[in-house]
Amino acid sequence: MPPTSFSAFQLPKTQIQRKHELVAGLFKEILERFRDWDLCRESPSLFLVYAYDNPSVGRADAGVSRNLIQWLSSLRFHIYSDCTVSGYNTLAFQTTLMNTAKADDVLSSQLCLLPNHSESVDKVILCGSEVLGRYIETSYYQSYYQSLKSAYQKALKQFDGIDSIKEALREVVNHNLKEKEFHHVLTELAFLHIRYDYKQEDHGIIPVLLNGTFQKCFPAFIVKSTTICIYEPSLYVPGNWNGEETYQDQGVHIGFFKLLKRLLVNQERRIQLIEEEVYHSCIQALRKNHSKVLEPQAFSTYMKDAYLKVLDKLLEDGTTFLRQLGPETSPKPIPQCKQNSMLQTAQILEVMQAQTQIESLIEAKVSALKIDLKSYLQSEIHLVKSSIDSKLEAMQEAQTSLNSKLELILASLNKPSR
Repeated sequence: MPPTSFSAFQLPKTQIQRKHELVAGLFKEILERFRDWDLCRESPSLFLVYAYDNPSVGRADAGVSRNLIQWLSSLRFHIYSDCTVSGYNTLAFQTTLMNTAKADDVLSSQLCLLPNHSESVDKVILCGSEVLGRYIETSYYQSYYQSLKSAYQKALKQFDGIDSIKEALREVVNHNLKEKEFHHVLTELAFLHIRYDYKQEDHGIIPVLLNGTFQKCFPAFIVKSTTICIYEPSLYVPGNWNGEETYQDQGVHIGFFKLLKRLLVNQERRIQLIEEEVYHSCIQALRKNHSKVLEPQAFSTYMKDAYLKVLDKLLEDGTTFLRQLGPETSPKPIPQCKQNSMLQTAQILEVMQAQTQIESLIEAKVSALKIDLKSYLQSEIHLVKSSIDSKLEAMQEAQTSLNSKLELILASLNKPSR
């Protein structure tokens, strides 16, 4: 990272810390908005693969991976990892494989990485790191992968249910559990390699680079593929990047937006607008060091205004889309109508979906306006109450003063005359 010369770093530490806290609150609020939209209603099932922290080997940044799991879970994604036995909502796992797995049975949760069976996850997020890359380079991993691959292929030929594959793979895993170089993530990497061999370009693996380089932190089958890696350079630590102030976890937030757009292609426009018009807009406001924006209440108001503008744009998009799909004035000949029946059905479905989205956006805007109105009224009530309390206090002080003066006058009148 280049040396910093940004003037903001001459500010008091408390002000910089306040900015970090505001950015954290901003991202949390955005996640809540996405959750309210039910953005992940039709999301793919996921498994997140990452290496645990191992300072003796290199950097893993496992905390970032755990944050990704937490954020995706908060949005109601169907997400699995080697430390979970079920996703957010019901999948086949919960009635078959996953319900019978013990909480500590890591292998049972890893089997969903394998291809071509009903319990396979749709997408895999592979978090690349120095630690992961160095594990991949070891001769132990290459040997372990070959053993798992052979066991899988043999069990697949004699296939009589997922349990037969599970037992064949379990035998290999149990044989390696006490090996010094064994790590559970190696099992996941081997399963991903098998997945790639069978599915090729439809593997559904999304690489996310946490540190290091793409070539050294991912397996060769990913490096050589056309898969686009998600990476946000040098933004994971707050400081200065390309002459601009950056904040705690800002790079992770931006990487998360990129990941969401890969996972939710149909929601890309919404995510993009929130990222640009709300997140980045608020970041720019912080960088300008306006004292008003640095206050939590003012920053919250700024963010809400930006959010309402996004809702207006999305409503405009939906209305324009409906106009474009509106009914044509001239009737079509019957044969042509028959030929275009499938197209018309698809258009009807698109119209219905657009109408549903518009209704959802209107509901979201009404809800946001209600919250703003409630906040405004509460603020006004607080101001009025404070004013009344202040006036009452002044009246009480005046009354006390008058009482004191009256007592003095009475005392003076009651003195005996000489």
